[in-house]
Amino acid sequence: EQAIPTTTRNPASAAQPRPVDVVVAIDTSGSMESLLDATRARIWDVVNAMGRMKPTPELRVGLLSYGTGYATEAEGFIIRHLDLTGDLDEVYAKLMALQTGGSTELVGRVLNGAIDHMSWTRDPAALRVIFLAGNESADQGVEQADFRTASRAASKRDIIVNALYAGAREAGVAENWPEVAQLGKGNFSAINP
Repeated sequence: EQAIPTTTRNPASAAQPRPVDVVVAIDTSGSMESLLDATRARIWDVVNAMGRMKPTPELRVGLLSYGTGYATEAEGFIIRHLDLTGDLDEVYAKLMALQTGGSTELVGRVLNGAIDHMSWTRDPAALRVIFLAGNESADQGVEQADFRTASRAASKRDIIVNALYAGAREAGVAENWPEVAQLGKGNFSAINP
């Protein structure tokens, strides 16, 4: 008689950490001055929670700021502070060093930057997430880069877009932030410090 082969999961593969890529895109325009600390704290709490997932993930985080006066109009008022990295101490330091100043918050453009200019893992099992935080209309600059098109593009590339409005929830709804998350298959939340 011949033994019937059985299918068992390889214990080594079950213990393999899942790649988790997180890109934080945070509004640093002047209107965020009194909201920046609370927004950073919320985002860092989320990053830490993702790092505690089980099994322990292979977590990489990237950081963009937008609406900043430290970048030009040609750059979309966007700065890429860090590409995706596993050095969370560096991410934390860069996040805490962000300063406000500027006035034009181009949500569609920063989403495109997060999608196209970060070194996302190609692992099909990976979790890919953008956390977009801001406090102005998601429709600023819509004629150049519509957040609707960008959120759909993220979804097609298996990147989830979560939208965090820094202010009252009702204001975030009026400024179309739930739609950013809905089209990106993510969640909308608001923080009113």
